[in-house]
Amino acid sequence: MPTSPFLRDNWAPVTSETGPEGVPIERISGSIPTWVRGSFVRIGPNPKRPPDPLSYHFFLGDGMVHAVEFGDRGAVYRNAWVQTHELLTGDLTLDDGSDERSGLANTAMVWHRGLLCLEEGSKPWEVQLPLLQTVGRITYDGKLTHNFTAHPKVCPVTNELVFFGYDFSDPTIQYSVVSSTGELVRTVPIQFREAVMSHDMAITPKWSILMDFPLWDRSQPTREQDLSRLGVFPRHLESESEVTWFELAGQFGYHTANAWERQDNRIELIICSARPFEFQRSNVETMKMRRWVLDLDTGRVIEDTTLSQVPCDFPVIHPSKTGLQNRFVWTGRLSSKLRSPLAIDGLLRFDLEANSLAQLTLPGGKLGGEPRFVPDPGGSQEDDGLLLVFTYDPGNKFASELMMLDPRLKSAPLAILTMPSRVPAGFHALWVPEQSYQEH
Repeated sequence: MPTSPFLRDNWAPVTSETGPEGVPIERISGSIPTWVRGSFVRIGPNPKRPPDPLSYHFFLGDGMVHAVEFGDRGAVYRNAWVQTHELLTGDLTLDDGSDERSGLANTAMVWHRGLLCLEEGSKPWEVQLPLLQTVGRITYDGKLTHNFTAHPKVCPVTNELVFFGYDFSDPTIQYSVVSSTGELVRTVPIQFREAVMSHDMAITPKWSILMDFPLWDRSQPTREQDLSRLGVFPRHLESESEVTWFELAGQFGYHTANAWERQDNRIELIICSARPFEFQRSNVETMKMRRWVLDLDTGRVIEDTTLSQVPCDFPVIHPSKTGLQNRFVWTGRLSSKLRSPLAIDGLLRFDLEANSLAQLTLPGGKLGGEPRFVPDPGGSQEDDGLLLVFTYDPGNKFASELMMLDPRLKSAPLAILTMPSRVPAGFHALWVPEQSYQEH
């Protein structure tokens, strides 16, 4: 019987959890720097109940977190389902009379006064680190009245959490800001042209940027003539009248890398986007890294440059550079030769200052997921640190490893940790320093 590609190969779900104690990782080649203390976490869909093998899509799987903690016990692996209402009861909606979706908490994570597990059709669920025990659903004392994007931004200057939410049936985007102390201080409605999927955003210290892409019909490719719109507005705007809309060719991008303000009153934005984009396809031919320059004086996009013809997605940067000018962006390299969803066969390093690109093919025919940059606390350069990425071997029963890589992509892995059990493919990853959850 045919099976959904989201249930085959390394997308096949696992059926057990390690429990809070976790499993020590004993097979390690290379050496782990002593300054690496914290948790590498990766989230993705892992249906607990057997889904329909034909119709299942990975957007519909229960969220499961896989983590490697680096601490006093060495490297310890844990995995756990996020204990959402839907996971525990099978009910799509809450039983509190609100008729709200429980949510699956399966897409991405952010650390802001705790680890928030996200899925943009609902509200966040908090999971405790390092033991992966579910704390509960986050509503900010009932003030959060809308869905929560999978890609909020934490400002490294103010520690504010900036995010938005949407509903597929409504063209109104709800934009919100949570203070550094965890109080939801602002929600402002902003109108898009039509109800549409909007997956990511960007911030600078002064501005927030929303992306109104023309993905109105998900059965058809985007058209350049339909135009994309970028809404730029002050972080603490009072009303939609403060939004300036910038237009460029119709396309779609899941993930921004970063944005920053220039001294010439322009904003530079780095993003992975596909032109055209087809929701039902992988878009490996068209998903490229691009640079857009927005002129705040004229309200026009004055530069739209494709930085490389190498297909890529899942861009990451040094976390302290969010909203500030950065030099380096790392991404996953999308394989055009493999049919598995989101097949990443290597990593890319974009040097935005030197306008150069470095590539690394994952060794041994391995495939991987989203990398994460781990800063060296004692480093002085933007790329002082290392990269972490879960990989698997399609030729060896999808055996899993955690690779620790030189961020300059110029050498063999610094260390390879052989996972005690298979880590299925997933979506987004995060690095959380030990100090963050010890102080929380």
